[in-house]
Amino acid sequence: MQDMLWAKDLEKRYIFVNKAMCDKFLFAKDTNEPIGKVDSFFAEREISLNPKHKRWYTFGSTCNNSDEQIINTGEPARFEEEGYLKGEYFVMDVNKAPIFDSDGKMVGIVGSAREITQDKKNKEELVIARKRAEESDNLKSSFLTNLSHEIRTPMNSITGFLELLQSKDINIDEQQTYIEQLRKSSDRILSTLNDIIEVSKIEAGQIKLEETNVNLNEILDYFINKYTAEAAERGIKLISERGLDNNQAFITADRNKLISIMNNLVKNAIKFTFSGFVKIGYRLEDSRVVVYVEDSGIGIPPERREIIFLRFAQADQSLTRPYEGAGIGLSIVKAYCELMGNGIELESEPGKGSRFSFDIEYKPVIFSN
Repeated sequence: MQDMLWAKDLEKRYIFVNKAMCDKFLFAKDTNEPIGKVDSFFAEREISLNPKHKRWYTFGSTCNNSDEQIINTGEPARFEEEGYLKGEYFVMDVNKAPIFDSDGKMVGIVGSAREITQDKKNKEELVIARKRAEESDNLKSSFLTNLSHEIRTPMNSITGFLELLQSKDINIDEQQTYIEQLRKSSDRILSTLNDIIEVSKIEAGQIKLEETNVNLNEILDYFINKYTAEAAERGIKLISERGLDNNQAFITADRNKLISIMNNLVKNAIKFTFSGFVKIGYRLEDSRVVVYVEDSGIGIPPERREIIFLRFAQADQSLTRPYEGAGIGLSIVKAYCELMGNGIELESEPGKGSRFSFDIEYKPVIFSN
């Protein structure tokens, strides 16, 4: 029979085993060898063959425990026993029952077992897949809610300010204020749409590197100039840290993706920081350029540090969150960092700030002079 069959006396010594039991579990030379022996004999023999492998054979005590239950209760029972056989994970569906003589006295235990290792793995994978699907549905629902907010809010702002601009009672200063608000609302919608397009390209596998000559110091200056006013409005100090002088800072890299990564990181850092600083910088480590954005903001809880890089996710999932964003910026950052280097790293402590860093290959541009 394909199933493993056996019987034991009340001392848990084998009194019968079939060939499947010898071949699949005890690794005995024939069906006579196990007679009179206990499970620990075969466990110790297998362990002695490979003493350095901690999980070479781990079934001795497991079998003993279920035998003890049958002896103590006198009732049949079913068990799922798992461990390692010759270093391989192994799961059995086990049935055990007491054996009684003609006087009703318990004299032993009979058992059968069938391997269900793959079934167990399939069930676990199915549970994981279902959980991921549920998380994906939740994230997409959250994304649609956020996206609706990200488009309707600036659109409502645009409509309102257009009506105000039509008023005959506004002065030049008010007009300029309204125009600035229109610009900000338009930029917000455009940024959201650009992110959606980028995510679509990433999912379709259409992104690739397009390298040109890049000046890292010039990029730092660009972000300092772009965000200084916004940081000042929030009372944040914007700091840049150069790792190389101008001649050494010329490298070959994908400028657009580098700027996209840093723009998302700097924008998030300012958005989630209410006092202190936001630091943008890079340093040379061996043959890699490590770029980082650090802040003294609200930080990210440990349980959210992986999910924030998923599409449509945010560190704060509540609908009442006071922050803009559709939750796809960091998924773009992650995809670009993996394409350009070794991915992105995050260090964070709630209430004390976060530090995002990624690296790219240092390929300096050599000038003839």
